[in-house]
Amino acid sequence: MSSRPLDFPQLFERLRPSLDLKGEPAKDGWCWACCLDTAKHRKGDRRHSLRINAMTGGVRCMSQDCISGNLNDLAQRLGIDTHGDSERAVTMAKTYVALIVALSIATGEELLGLPVVPGRVLNVDYETDIETHRFRFNRLLPGFGIEWQLGLIDYWPAKGRPFPDIADAIGRKVERGHIGFILVDSAAYTCGGDPSNPEVTLRYFNALNALGKISLTIAHVPKDSDQERPYGSVYWANLARKTWNFRRIQDEGEEVINIGLFCKKVNDRKRGRPRSIRMTLEGEAGPVKVERRDELRPERNKECPLKVRIKDALKHGPRSYEELGDELEAKPDTIKARIHEMRDDLHRHSEGGILRWALRETRYE
Repeated sequence: MSSRPLDFPQLFERLRPSLDLKGEPAKDGWCWACCLDTAKHRKGDRRHSLRINAMTGGVRCMSQDCISGNLNDLAQRLGIDTHGDSERAVTMAKTYVALIVALSIATGEELLGLPVVPGRVLNVDYETDIETHRFRFNRLLPGFGIEWQLGLIDYWPAKGRPFPDIADAIGRKVERGHIGFILVDSAAYTCGGDPSNPEVTLRYFNALNALGKISLTIAHVPKDSDQERPYGSVYWANLARKTWNFRRIQDEGEEVINIGLFCKKVNDRKRGRPRSIRMTLEGEAGPVKVERRDELRPERNKECPLKVRIKDALKHGPRSYEELGDELEAKPDTIKARIHEMRDDLHRHSEGGILRWALRETRYE
């Protein structure tokens, strides 16, 4: 499962051994460094003179304009992993599914078997750069039967600037380019402050909503708490029209990742059922194939939220606390707590003097 990204001071310390620092950071956080660019899609190794802010994460290349943005981008170029294997898999899956959404809208092709409304797409990128943007899309294009072409996806390198501060410029780009869909990657870096601060979150959504376009914002989840919501203020979930939670549900080796998608919130309509996708990677630079695999039944996996697993179990007949505990390998007291939270969707079912719970208006198999 994915976690919130390291804050910039932590990330700076993670990168410090790979940087040839020229002294310690000044009081304002800025320092000079040289690094060796080992990104595998580049030819040769080149040293770069960098100006880095250890507090805000800003990175500027003083020798040539090829490294800019923030420390997260620099970590990717240096091949330094800031997540564990499972976290990296889910983060990768979220990114590639978001890019597939963008490609499907840009080309008018079906999205994992679902129809889309075609339109121009703008990728507002806080985490990588134009070369990584093209590299990732090139891995997905074989599945669409096309090659990269100029203007396929419009690209906006945010370079660490808060989204509200560049919203007017993006708005002009959207108007001139007839953009219909905006992809923002990712929430923690785009809001221009602490994601836990409601005012910061509100400022981001106000700026985004003022553009009047359909959008998708990629977000991380907390590492040690509720992993069904985006990291930060509750407004990240409350102000979104729909939220999907990604969880790894099954292992099939390093090159096959199975992910469960769980709709946690939706406005004005019923929440969709859990879905599964299988992402197949051909090496580190080969094609990436993403396909729907709903037969994997993500709602039955232990990584799935317990309330979803309880609901799935009750679709097949009434269950007591003890029966649910045995079936789902959870403590009866934990089952009771979740049942209490779900009580509006359930009713008591007494049979043979045993209290069981059932879903309202469900026909059992």
